[in-house]
Amino acid sequence: MRSVPFLRPARGAQAIPGLLLLASTLAVAAAPAHAGDRYAVRGSSVALYDLVGRIDAEAGTGTDIVVDVTRGGADATRLKVEQGPIGDWQTLRVIFPGNRVSYREGEFWGTDMRVGDDGRFNDGSLVGDDGGRRKVQITGRSGGLDARADLRVQVPKGKKLALFLGVGSLTVTNVDGDLKVDIASADATVRGTKGPLDIDSGSGSVKVSDVAGAVKLDTGSGSTAVRGIRGERLSLDIGSGGLTVVDASVDVLNADSGSGAVEFQDLTAQEIALDSGSGSVRIGLLASTPRSIEIDSGSGGVTLTVPENLDASFEFEAGSGGIDILLPHELTERSHDHMIGRFGSGKGHIHVDCGSGGVRIVPAKAQTAKKGSTGKS
Repeated sequence: MRSVPFLRPARGAQAIPGLLLLASTLAVAAAPAHAGDRYAVRGSSVALYDLVGRIDAEAGTGTDIVVDVTRGGADATRLKVEQGPIGDWQTLRVIFPGNRVSYREGEFWGTDMRVGDDGRFNDGSLVGDDGGRRKVQITGRSGGLDARADLRVQVPKGKKLALFLGVGSLTVTNVDGDLKVDIASADATVRGTKGPLDIDSGSGSVKVSDVAGAVKLDTGSGSTAVRGIRGERLSLDIGSGGLTVVDASVDVLNADSGSGAVEFQDLTAQEIALDSGSGSVRIGLLASTPRSIEIDSGSGGVTLTVPENLDASFEFEAGSGGIDILLPHELTERSHDHMIGRFGSGKGHIHVDCGSGGVRIVPAKAQTAKKGSTGKS
């Protein structure tokens, strides 16, 4: 906000406190302010685009998605908002003119994006048309368009909503619908949602909690934390950065991590497929009879904490680090780096292939126990 000048009385005159207060109040009121605008977006499928700023989406009432747009920055008046159908989607798009935008918050350095003159970006998979777009540099330095747009979005139940954000931050709370989030470089927090959730993040931390529905997360870099998931499927594709999942109950889990530690606590899943390039893998499994568990770790040890009544056949391979099984089992084949056998009657199946690092199977009540034998017990 522009500073308020100090008002002095004329030479030889006495200051009148009431007049000074009135003058100061008028000076503040004269400072430029960018009031928000409200838009109603009708339709069952809605896409919102904001290149730089903050998006806050929450549960709403009525039949339309309501968007409050607040512009900020010295060049805020140059931003425009356009609406209209694109393909099967009703859209609201904030238009940032020019090829360079400044965003000087936090430790952001910069990113390049392809942006259409209509304000769209990153939506090729949504509408099947991402051609004819210019390169826009979003920089953490000065010298670009000094503008941002903050969106407050109220979402009635049952909507299909796609949120596209370039740089800034995003929060979604208690939305009940089909939700897609696409972020270039921003931190994202999603909690309390119902329905399918699909998040694609280039960089920035992602936190997801208390979701009822299928969840798909695709992140480039930055930490990923997931808690309280209830749904048919949990799909995770993590480029780099740690992954932590706590209290997930799904039928199918698919996880692919390029680098960084991977940890699952209190996991219930019937089918698990996990591929880790580098970094340790730790899984605390609650299901005693999983249908299938496939774990492939390039480097880094794998530790499975399992119920004592686990019922599954197994095959464990470890390039280095050895194999430790601290649970009663039977072996049919055994060597230092390869074991085949079963827990209980062998109803399900577990396969762990560890390129470097050891494989360790630990009963839930004996996580701190000393190393056990690797033969039949």
